[in-house]
Amino acid sequence: RIQKAGKAVILGRLTPERETAAALDDRKVVAFAGIGRPDKFFESLRALGCELLDAVPYPDHHVYKPDEVMWLVEMAAATGAKPVTTLKDYVRLPEEAKPMVETLSVTLEWADEFALDKLLSAL
Repeated sequence: RIQKAGKAVILGRLTPERETAAALDDRKVVAFAGIGRPDKFFESLRALGCELLDAVPYPDHHVYKPDEVMWLVEMAAATGAKPVTTLKDYVRLPEEAKPMVETLSVTLEWADEFALDKLLSAL
């Protein structure tokens, strides 16, 4: 735990969940994301061993149109890949597109797993 501007800061990072990471290991993917830092998502997929045939960034909070998603699905199918996105993006996909897209789930991993308990117990 560190202090910044007199406030406690608890450090952590998002890491891929094992089950979804294993399902994507060494797969060809067409990745897309409409999050604040899409390159971070793309790098996570590469770190898992995915072969990114394309990485398509969208603006944060992008609402996907059916034509956009079908373009991604068709691009992936033409190259033997699977379209993959974040859970945050998945919920903004048209319902009919969801079965055609995989997600990479992440979990929050604290640098000090007891830091929050220590901070709260002091209150």
